[in-house]
Amino acid sequence: MAAVAFNYADFIAAYPVFAALSEPQLQNYFDMGDAFFQNETTNPAYASGAARFTRIAYMLTAHIAWLMSPKDANGNPAATGNSQPGTVGQITSASQGSVSVGMTDVAKGGAELATWFAQTQYGFMFWQATAQYRTARYLANPTIVPSTLSGFYPRQ
Repeated sequence: MAAVAFNYADFIAAYPVFAALSEPQLQNYFDMGDAFFQNETTNPAYASGAARFTRIAYMLTAHIAWLMSPKDANGNPAATGNSQPGTVGQITSASQGSVSVGMTDVAKGGAELATWFAQTQYGFMFWQATAQYRTARYLANPTIVPSTLSGFYPRQ
């Protein structure tokens, strides 16, 4: 069962730049986010409360929407328009005469996901907001300390 449901009006109030996108488009982007941030009450981030969990899920939705949505002539998200994928990677150089842009590949060695999220302000906010949940949690193995009263040692 999903921890939170997508609310189009609340999302547009928080991220008005996506107002031109339809509710089904944004619902799809919200659903796609489950691949990166499980929308379940068992997600450790849900322990912080449903309101915070929803804000984090909406940051991810905005990131995916920015990357995936069609763009208008000005490069803003639109319901229809240029649906060609944008560039992926970090811009390393740019020129203006005869237009040239240099891009780096997505980083290797475990940083691929961080680089992918750093492509948009929304993704970077998501990455920072979820940093505390990407740490190891050590759960010690329970240890039973035998004593002569417990019956674990034979009496002598």
